[in-house]
Amino acid sequence: MLPSLERSYPRGNYSVPRIHLLEVRQRTAPDQGLAWILVEIEEKRSDIEGVTHDAALRLKCQPVSPTYPHPYKSFEFTAGYWKMFNIVKLTGLDIGGGAVFVDPDELCGHRIGTYLMDFIVHWARQWPEATVEPIKLQADQGKGEAGQRRNRFYEQFGLRFDYTSSEKLAGKSVPMPAGELVQSRAWEQNITVHELPSVLERQFAEAKEATEELRYLKKHSGELGAELQSAYLKPLRWALRHGRGSLFIVGILALIAAIASRQFINYF
Repeated sequence: MLPSLERSYPRGNYSVPRIHLLEVRQRTAPDQGLAWILVEIEEKRSDIEGVTHDAALRLKCQPVSPTYPHPYKSFEFTAGYWKMFNIVKLTGLDIGGGAVFVDPDELCGHRIGTYLMDFIVHWARQWPEATVEPIKLQADQGKGEAGQRRNRFYEQFGLRFDYTSSEKLAGKSVPMPAGELVQSRAWEQNITVHELPSVLERQFAEAKEATEELRYLKKHSGELGAELQSAYLKPLRWALRHGRGSLFIVGILALIAAIASRQFINYF
């Protein structure tokens, strides 16, 4: 198997390939499909004598379902670690700033971000003594349902915030060691992780079955068309060829035609 398709990235009690596929269903209706998203994991490390001095993680996401046809813009979640500063960052590749976004807006609120951040948290916990760089929440992003969803999103991973007001519009996360972060498996309620080869194999099998069924239908529709044309052009011969039941049908049709013809003549 290609290296990028092997299960090489551990996530608790299971592993995922570097490139894998997410089947996303609607959060409020898990039986209804929403989107398919291709995820690529990109990790870079600087190791000296077996010790990681800095690391960067990038989770690239590309919607690939018919709802979001190719080429559709992608989005990504990123994280970083720096031994020199003993810091791990959950929302970017540089110290200071940073944010996470799911794009387009129609995909927000369906636990895609939870899946990605859960991966980042598992990755960050490799350095349990490192301090999680504080995350700043902006007031202009904290209004209404979107703000409540934002706050719940971060808090489910064990982050605690000092909010500037009771409305929790803005705030800053309290410094904490990465070892105290918690993973969230809430995404399992409506997201399924698939390996690319198995999905492609299933799609090819379904396409082959559909092609064979279409070929069968075309063949039999052609045969039926020829049969109907024969019955129309030479009804008596067609009826004789198909037995007494067909003769009866032809007789009834002929009687109906005769009655209709007489009524037509009498009308004029």
